[in-house]
Amino acid sequence: MSSVDNDRSQSSVWVWCDLEMTGLEPSEDKILEVSCILTTSDLREYTATPFSEVVYQPDSVLNAMSEWCIEHHGNSGLTEACQKSKKSLSEIEAMLIAYIQEHTLPTDILYLAGNSIHMDRAFIKQYMKGLDSLLHYRMIDVTSIGIVCESMGIPRYEKEAPHRALDDIRLSIAELKHYQSGLVASNE
Repeated sequence: MSSVDNDRSQSSVWVWCDLEMTGLEPSEDKILEVSCILTTSDLREYTATPFSEVVYQPDSVLNAMSEWCIEHHGNSGLTEACQKSKKSLSEIEAMLIAYIQEHTLPTDILYLAGNSIHMDRAFIKQYMKGLDSLLHYRMIDVTSIGIVCESMGIPRYEKEAPHRALDDIRLSIAELKHYQSGLVASNE
């Protein structure tokens, strides 16, 4: 049963997705965590509960991470969570697709959103082709918006990256709200 209001017309849905990975090379590195929040274009969340799952990865994958990943994913608890997880990436992808479809209409335009979202999109294209097929080719990249806003005199949004996918999404949404406020203020 879909939670979507079937009386509403087609709309754009922003699919805020963040992945934590073992590195930045899609052909070599693996996905460790997948989180998603769905919003309207005015950044209202579609659901009360976001999507967030940790992918099981064997020690051979985790031990082969870069020093940066070993340190940060170890400190955040993600490495241990990967060792304890029972879910494969294919299971998580199916769960995420079901989550998105439960809360959207087939006619909705699904824009991938996030910070430096091209990197997440590269991993989605490599490892989650079913999810990729749902997403529009256009993306909302908060990092690019921030660069433009800074060039217009809007102060940079200062944030501390926790390097956990769901926290990173919440910070990306807050960052975009910051830039929206700055743009509104500069037009007044």
